Formats: sequence, C-alpha cells, structure tokens
Amino acid sequence: MSKHTDHTGWMAIGTAQELTSITSSGNYYLTGDVTLNSTLEIKDGVIIDGNGYTITYTPNTQTYAIDIQTNDAVKFQDITID
Repeated sequence: MSKHTDHTGWMAIGTAQELTSITSSGNYYLTGDVTLNSTLEIKDGVIIDGNGYTITYTPNTQTYAIDIQTNDAVKFQDITID
C-alpha cells in the first residue's frame, strides 16, 4: 500500500458518507478503506487518490458501483475498487 504524503489543498475522505457527498470538482484522497452500499454518483470533474486504500461496493440491489454523470475529467489513482 502506498500512501502519498503531500495532499496540500486536497480534501480528506474517510467515510462512505463523505465520499458520496462530493458535490463539486476538486481533489480528494482516502484516509482509509471505504465500503459503499449505494452507487457513487460523480457529477463534476474530480481526482480521487485512493492513497493505496480500497473502495468496496456491497449494494442491496444490482447497480453500478460508480456512475459518472459529467463530461469533465474524472481520475482515480492508486486505488482498488472491489
């Protein structure tokens, strides 16, 4: 697991609620593993640095783990999506 040390100006994300509450473009990084029970909807351009952590998707119904609803750039780095 690689953890980046310089996230100056980035927003820390430590819970599923924080992750699914992203509503604006920007740079975000995980501070730990996150388990989602619903689809992560991305409506604006973002960079999400997994910081070596995992997003685990355990839905109650069969849906997509991530729904990108923008034409803006969306980037995931150093992350496992399970």
